[in-house]
Amino acid sequence: TLPHYPFQPTPDSDDWDPTRDPYFNDTLYFKDMVSYLDKLVGELIDLLIEEGIEENTLLIFTSDNGTDHRIHSLQNGLSIAGAKGKMTQDATHVPFLVRWPAVVYKNTQINGLIDFSDIFATLMDAADIDNLNQLEKNQRDGYSFLPLLTGAKKEIRDHSFCWYMERTDMTDIKSFIQNKDYKLHNDGRFINKSADRFEQEPIAVSTLLEEQKSSKPNLKPRWTTTWAYAPSEFRTTIAKPYNYLECWNLKPMILVCQM
Repeated sequence: TLPHYPFQPTPDSDDWDPTRDPYFNDTLYFKDMVSYLDKLVGELIDLLIEEGIEENTLLIFTSDNGTDHRIHSLQNGLSIAGAKGKMTQDATHVPFLVRWPAVVYKNTQINGLIDFSDIFATLMDAADIDNLNQLEKNQRDGYSFLPLLTGAKKEIRDHSFCWYMERTDMTDIKSFIQNKDYKLHNDGRFINKSADRFEQEPIAVSTLLEEQKSSKPNLKPRWTTTWAYAPSEFRTTIAKPYNYLECWNLKPMILVCQM
């Protein structure tokens, strides 16, 4: 998976060797893997164009987590360490790029909050398919962000929930709930996302501004709502990462759907 650990030369690297030890790793080759990934995505888009289906093909480029901790990237003059496995913005704020020439205008930037669970609902709407398994209530795990792509709406959700188990033995479970401005962790830390990217300065109750005093109580009840929809045996295992439609950090997956 590009550009996942271990970091190795690609077929386009000068020292490419298909017989190399599969456990070989050197972060020097991270840039080679990113370049090769970019090349492959370009080839996929070229194929869509050659087949004459690019205009009505929805292509999504995204990632399941932030960059490996061994990698440091420069962004706006800052050296940013990869945060994969953490609960900070650089661990959960990932790429989400959409290409659908017939529907989405070129260079569109959308700031609405979305969740990975929204992808299924969006594809159903894009294909004009009802939820056949739950027709009575038409319930879905997520919200369709098709209205964001078409410009019909600027927001589809007012919060998202993230759960993470750092170990596989059901210990060290972490979670947070967030809106566009603030994040509330399950350990009580309340974060101003724009002012405290690395979450080093949680907001103390004694210093809450009026706006923050209203935001924090509004986030707390969301946990009750989230647990209510989960079967009791899974109420400690909800795992729905989130992302934005404007992002960075790489370890992507690509989803292509012809409409």
